[in-house]
Amino acid sequence: MCEGALITHNNIFARELAWRLFRDAADQDYLVARWAASVGLSHQFFWSAEQAIEKYLKCALLQNGHKVASSNHDIIALFNTASNISGNLLPTELNLPKEFDGPDSVSFLLKDFVADVCDQGSPNVRYRQIGVTLEGQDLHKIDEACFKFRRICFPLDLQYGNLPKTFRNILESDRRHHPHPMMSFERVGTMQQVQERLRIFKWRNFSYFEDTALELGEINAGFQVHRTPWNSFLDKSKESREAIRWILKSAKFDIAVKAELEEYL
Repeated sequence: MCEGALITHNNIFARELAWRLFRDAADQDYLVARWAASVGLSHQFFWSAEQAIEKYLKCALLQNGHKVASSNHDIIALFNTASNISGNLLPTELNLPKEFDGPDSVSFLLKDFVADVCDQGSPNVRYRQIGVTLEGQDLHKIDEACFKFRRICFPLDLQYGNLPKTFRNILESDRRHHPHPMMSFERVGTMQQVQERLRIFKWRNFSYFEDTALELGEINAGFQVHRTPWNSFLDKSKESREAIRWILKSAKFDIAVKAELEEYL
């Protein structure tokens, strides 16, 4: 047991504070990612998905005695550490529901999806510096990832209530059990707001609502490609290239993106 885990084992306020600051914020980012997928906003999907994964993983690490002060936004490093402490609670491979199955894929590697979200949900996506591709399967992948990560946002080796078992024991014995099933967005707002949030949460969600996932229609298993605005300006007029040079000098952009554009120009 890590030294830092002692406070979350003995201090309910420490556990609660980590939940409120990280897990509850992740719940809301996750909901925004689902909403973005439902209306075809690919950039916003990946940005919110990255934020949700980052906060769930940071909460899991804090609850289990690991500091996250210097982790920045490296969700791959966070995932690797979380995998080490959680063992088989974070499976290597996850299956896709048959409604998402494509001709070449019926499963996916959790680590690969985290890497994909890290790439397409990087800070560069905020200003559309990079293009993204949102596949129909990504909706289920974010559901499964967030479901798995949220389950480990507990001190895993703490005794579970009055039972002679730990949180880890309970989660290992029932792969669909969730110690805190209520999401933070269910607890605040008007009844109408909560109902709308639940509609988005339940929409085609096999991870949390397998029995009702298709009530709102069939799964769209296609994909959407959203290119960066640079592509619309590079091969046009002298004025369009001048516009690119102007904005590169007038605003801050990723060093690699800027270097590639300047080389092309």
